[in-house]
Amino acid sequence: MRKIGVNKLLLKLFFVILLNWFLASCVFFLLAYFAARFYFQEGASFNPEMVNRVYPSILFLSILVFIIGFSFMVRHKLKQISHLAQEIDAIASGNLGHQVVIKGNDELASLGENVNRMSVQIKELFEKERSHEQEHRQLTSNLSHDLRTPLTSIRGYVQLLQDYPGKHDQAYLHIIEKKTKQLERLVDQLSAVDRLSDGQITMHAESINLSLMTSQLIHEYHPLFEMDGMQLVPDIESALFVSADVEGVMRTCQNLLSNALKYAQKNSTVRIDVRQDQEKETIVWEIRNETDEATLQQLDKLFNRTYRVDPSRGAVAGDGLGLSIARQIMRLNGGDLIVKQAGKHTISFQAIFPSIGQITD
Repeated sequence: MRKIGVNKLLLKLFFVILLNWFLASCVFFLLAYFAARFYFQEGASFNPEMVNRVYPSILFLSILVFIIGFSFMVRHKLKQISHLAQEIDAIASGNLGHQVVIKGNDELASLGENVNRMSVQIKELFEKERSHEQEHRQLTSNLSHDLRTPLTSIRGYVQLLQDYPGKHDQAYLHIIEKKTKQLERLVDQLSAVDRLSDGQITMHAESINLSLMTSQLIHEYHPLFEMDGMQLVPDIESALFVSADVEGVMRTCQNLLSNALKYAQKNSTVRIDVRQDQEKETIVWEIRNETDEATLQQLDKLFNRTYRVDPSRGAVAGDGLGLSIARQIMRLNGGDLIVKQAGKHTISFQAIFPSIGQITD
């Protein structure tokens, strides 16, 4: 933005008025001089009536010179103001992002710059709101499908229980319980997204032994990975502590483990590392697993809460929310969650915490 020390537009206006007053005065005195000279050359005596007739005519001509000169000198600024008004009207009519051509170095130029900045900001805000609206519609569509799928299953098995009581009650009830828990998780995730977005969740930082927490989670998840033919291989530095919200960190790690359980290649190895990065003064919780080429090509979309790994929606309900929630939790705890390709067919998620350090007994 141009730096304006004084009101240049006002100075220019004052100068124009002063110059035209000077020109009008010169015209007035010159006309009065020539009129008087012509009158007295005729040898006529002083006639007040003649003066009263000539003087207003001279005054009128002088004022006319002032008006014409003033209009001529300010016409450029008037055009600038008119042009600026038209450009603002174009922006107001919906041409968001439209830029005004700026000329000069005065208040009008400064106003033009402010209009350009406002136009860009309005366009960015509009596009952001439109993006949020599209994301909300997509999220609603995804959730409608995700909720409908288990509900349809529950309704079907309830109908079977009614039609064939006693035959496979336990098996059907087990499936109904499983689908009900799936619904609870979906509602839980949606509630978490809303509360995180609105800033309604407060993180309570405390010292956490991340090494111990990870070992406990691996112990819980190990049988689940084995059931799918996957091997869970940990590499955990001992006694690494972080300052964060316990529930938030637990949820983040569980989300990442569940994500690997759902999408890692079957009969593959899933590696979990917990290490201290001395150079960056951070502690890194990393999980790596083999995945398909399509996922590796769309790493930048994985944290979008409306993104679906399986375009046909057939794989896992609600898969677009977990990673978005995990990243928001990490950022609220002063860290971050990133994803990158760690090999030809390997994806790596890294939860990065500010380091407290390694505590020895």
